[in-house]
Amino acid sequence: MNDIVLAPLSGKPTRKEHSFPAAYVLTHQKTGRAYVGSTHNLYTRINQHKNRLKDGTHRNPNLQKAYDDDPRFDLGFIKAESKEEALDIEQHLLDSGHSQGRLFNVSTDARRTGLGVPVPEEAKKKLSEAARRQFADEAARQVQSERSKELWKDPEFRAKHVGRERSLDELEKLAAARTKAWQDEDSRDRLLAHRQSPEFRALVATINAKPVTANGVTYPSNAEAARQLGIKPDALRARLKRQKLKETTEGKHHA
Repeated sequence: MNDIVLAPLSGKPTRKEHSFPAAYVLTHQKTGRAYVGSTHNLYTRINQHKNRLKDGTHRNPNLQKAYDDDPRFDLGFIKAESKEEALDIEQHLLDSGHSQGRLFNVSTDARRTGLGVPVPEEAKKKLSEAARRQFADEAARQVQSERSKELWKDPEFRAKHVGRERSLDELEKLAAARTKAWQDEDSRDRLLAHRQSPEFRALVATINAKPVTANGVTYPSNAEAARQLGIKPDALRARLKRQKLKETTEGKHHA
């Protein structure tokens, strides 16, 4: 599972094989744009994305709009040792993707993913209706109430769900914690190994890939176009270059 795996979003990751921390990239086949994320459980997160996109309630309007236009996505991921490590990998992917302007993500901070993400009115309405249906049953409300009470007893859970902006002091502490983690030799070595690995480079290449048009069809990248056309990427690039040169020459003659 250490190798990069590409699979359709419509596929079914299994709980047994995909329940691990990971950083991931969802690439829209039609546009070539990508959504970057991280999770403690890849199986659960991908199914969450899939269900919310189907319901039209995904919190990222850019991703939802792309899905509504064409639901075909590819999934790429890198397995991590922990959620924190997955977050670090996601941050590097975000930095690379945003510099190229090729991401659906609005936030540039892996640890504050909802920052600046508007929720469409239609999505709010669907979420509200779903909540009303869920709690229409008295027994369901009682079960949820007891579950919430148990969760709220955990100080760590409360700290993550207080629903407030972090203070400057808290942000400084988080930055110090990340610095401390970087100073840990084992943690730093794992992250550097990820950044130098073929898997990480492949994800970055996926994010930064530029769509190409061949024979009137637009593909998300040169590599994907070459694969579907059954030729080598270098041969396709040469063909496209000749075609562009021919069009330029003909344009000058007509001018």
